[in-house]
Amino acid sequence: MLAGLDREAKTHDAYVVASLVLADLDRCVEMARAVEQADLRILELNIGAPHGNEAAPGAIVLERDSVRVRTIVARVRSAVRLPLWIKLTGQSEDVAALALGAKEAGADAVTIMGRFIAFLPDIESLAPTLGTNGAFGGPWALPLTCHWLAQSRKKIGPAFPLIGTNGARTGHDLVRFLLAGASAVQVTSAVLTGGFDVITRMGDDFSGYLARKQLSARDLIGRAADQISTYAQQESRPEYWRQFVVPAALT
Repeated sequence: MLAGLDREAKTHDAYVVASLVLADLDRCVEMARAVEQADLRILELNIGAPHGNEAAPGAIVLERDSVRVRTIVARVRSAVRLPLWIKLTGQSEDVAALALGAKEAGADAVTIMGRFIAFLPDIESLAPTLGTNGAFGGPWALPLTCHWLAQSRKKIGPAFPLIGTNGARTGHDLVRFLLAGASAVQVTSAVLTGGFDVITRMGDDFSGYLARKQLSARDLIGRAADQISTYAQQESRPEYWRQFVVPAALT
């Protein structure tokens, strides 16, 4: 089914990406080979599924260790030649180290970052929403994603493609992800909640921004990330705090 959809997508200068969520590595390698044999053009390997610690043992693997990431990616890379994207968790103390491990093991791109396991009570039933913990993302996650995009760019270098996900809801969010170092942006929740017209609106707003700034999308990639300074550098300028805008409600 995916191969048929990808053939259709190709006629529209688009792609359908096969995605595998890791559980058993040997089985994953077999399925990766099947994806390639079906003539799909891109494979995403998701080793950062947030449900890893919540699911039944062996159902889903959530990888937080850079050595394990290298091992997994190397195994899959040795089995297939098609472009390999690795989706990483945000539930790690050093997502950039995971990204470096994936790159050095043969990934063609990494996707940053998966959602977070969290807990939300339902105030009507007085019970957990859906009865469980859940995987949460949203606009609040955008600064976290941008942080790890920037840190990964710094650790890996500007030439390696990073894909941003978790937090983009508007065309201006696409700009923010690119400025943080992303070469592309994945959007899911905004489409699920707002319909496919969201894609058109985001594209229009993004194009309008580029026209207003007289820039290309490529001009944005990593531009803000490469200007990040330390607190110490900022504090060496005695009145640096004047650049911050104080909301009227707080004055």
